[in-house]
Amino acid sequence: MSASPLHHKESPFFAEDRAAFWRHLRELGPVVEINEGDPNLRGYYLTRRDDVRAALLDPDTFLSPPKTFALTLFGAPVPQVPLSCGTRSEHARFGRVLHPLFSPKGLAPFAPVLHERAAALVDAVVSEGRCDANDVADTYTSQALFTVCGLPPDNRRATRLTRAAVIGDTSGASQIELFKWLNLNVDAGFKNPQRPPSVLWPVMEGLTGDPDFPLSKVEVAAVILLLFSVAGIEMVSSAMCFALLHLARDPQLQAQLREDPAQLPAFRSEERRVGKECRSRW
Repeated sequence: MSASPLHHKESPFFAEDRAAFWRHLRELGPVVEINEGDPNLRGYYLTRRDDVRAALLDPDTFLSPPKTFALTLFGAPVPQVPLSCGTRSEHARFGRVLHPLFSPKGLAPFAPVLHERAAALVDAVVSEGRCDANDVADTYTSQALFTVCGLPPDNRRATRLTRAAVIGDTSGASQIELFKWLNLNVDAGFKNPQRPPSVLWPVMEGLTGDPDFPLSKVEVAAVILLLFSVAGIEMVSSAMCFALLHLARDPQLQAQLREDPAQLPAFRSEERRVGKECRSRW
């Protein structure tokens, strides 16, 4: 891998081995400049946890410029919202709709089926005696996201499209293909009177039945695409991998959690606290 990396959406190394790509960035230093490839993707990577946390807590300084996906809707580029909202008030407009749906209370009804899927993956790992943490995290994250969105969690084509969009490509073809699949299946699911539960249905109901709904049709489409191509897959999977890495490096913690599973919520509390603090700053 060269010393001047491309943005991960353009890098063939990221597509081949995400862990090796991030490891190489960390080896280059605490701040890595991306000055090759698509000018719209150039910028900086922060590779140390404390620096990333500080940036998340300082949106006035560390704010990404507004970005768009590589596709258009109604003649205009689809914005990458709310990931790159320009102001706190704009970000808060999305938060009023999305935070209740993705809060612990909003996701609680899905917990039993998600626990079953996690147990099945763990049982498979136990039978093998080993696992690829990235593969386990990617599989569970995809299944969980499709479940809470009321879409088939075991649809192989959907999983393939989602993973391809996460890795990305310079043409945006993978995002376009995923967008078409989501548009067709979310619309069909919403119109189905026997549809399964979904965090998306309240958004669709507000969009179609509330003239004062805070988000436009394009913004809702952008949120759903962002959820399946970045936020709901890559970020969640990465968090799971870091948790597994932490456990792998700490046999004492492993033993403690085995002996007292009631401590598992405490194991997750730090990331939850940081996430809540970051949202409050916006």
